Amino acid sequence: MSREQTADWIRKISVPTEDRVDLMIIVKEADELIGEVVLNEIDPDNRSANIRIGIRSHEHRGKGYGTEAMTQMLRYGFESLKLHRIHLGVYPFNPRAIHVYEKLGFKRDGVERDALYVDGEFHNLILMSMLEDEINTFAPVHGFPVESKAYLSTIREME
Repeated sequence: MSREQTADWIRKISVPTEDRVDLMIIVKEADELIGEVVLNEIDPDNRSANIRIGIRSHEHRGKGYGTEAMTQMLRYGFESLKLHRIHLGVYPFNPRAIHVYEKLGFKRDGVERDALYVDGEFHNLILMSMLEDEINTFAPVHGFPVESKAYLSTIREME
């Protein structure tokens, strides 16, 4: 992401809306912005939301930042927003993400066949979800380390 793209993204997420929560993932020791975790499509009537995460650089992947950020956002969604269901979609060509989601306790709900067309090839989309009473199944095992490596922040907290 260029500096201009980052600035545009930060401006966009700094405007609060009722149907989403955007948080930045920041590495503590370097105070470096490495990605985002988002609850979007928040539906208060059905107590559900979509979750997505993005880690910007390959150098920050595989270090637990994504797992930690997802865990914090899931807890926020279930405990603070009182959601019943949080869902996501992931492509089979992203096995690292699938592993993390399953480790956190997401269950496979189904598949959208040929949902994405890239480089002349169709790819399925795996649909996964977690229900509020399933959060306890991962919390004790996959809880935060005593000293977490990253933190989540809104743009207002950064100012």
